[in-house]
Amino acid sequence: MPDGRLVGYARVSTDDQDLTMQTARLLAAGVHPDNLHTDKASALAKKRPGLEMALKDCVAGDTLVVWKLDRFGRSVLDLLTRIKALQDRGVGFRSLTDNIDTNTPIGNLILVLLSAIAQFERDLIAERTKAGIAQRKSEGATFGAKQLIDVGKAADLFRKGYAPKDVKAHFKLKSISTVYRYFDAVAVATLQEEGRMSRKRKSRQEQQLP
Repeated sequence: MPDGRLVGYARVSTDDQDLTMQTARLLAAGVHPDNLHTDKASALAKKRPGLEMALKDCVAGDTLVVWKLDRFGRSVLDLLTRIKALQDRGVGFRSLTDNIDTNTPIGNLILVLLSAIAQFERDLIAERTKAGIAQRKSEGATFGAKQLIDVGKAADLFRKGYAPKDVKAHFKLKSISTVYRYFDAVAVATLQEEGRMSRKRKSRQEQQLP
């Protein structure tokens, strides 16, 4: 077990939800009140200042503690990416409800399983996208110059950080439902995360250049 501090993070989705239960569990687990950070924001929110503060608060030897996995990550891919980033900094991760602690051998095994699930999730998204296109074709939709949305271009826009409403505006669509015919919420979040990861890798590579 690391000798560092326990840094807590709690989140609820809306202002009318209560953080008390989560914060009480974190404090009971040993998190000091000065090291407890919170957000009132949905998992898909682009900005979660409490989470950013929690990540900045952590130093090598510390452990970031959450009440439940879904309080920390937007998706399996996002969760795995964030935990891996903590590990690279020498910071552990613990989820109280899910009984996961990356400071233990079992916790590291779970990370391997999460990695496999993340790949499975990406494959499912690709399969659903292809199936959606095939279904639309069977219903008489045409895919070419007259189609309402270029699926490949839309995916690129999501990777650049666009929201569904931005994609709707880009293609001058009358309804956002047209976007959701091809990309559900999980697909959007995953594509946005892939883009974010790609930009981070590119930034690191540029920083390493002589």
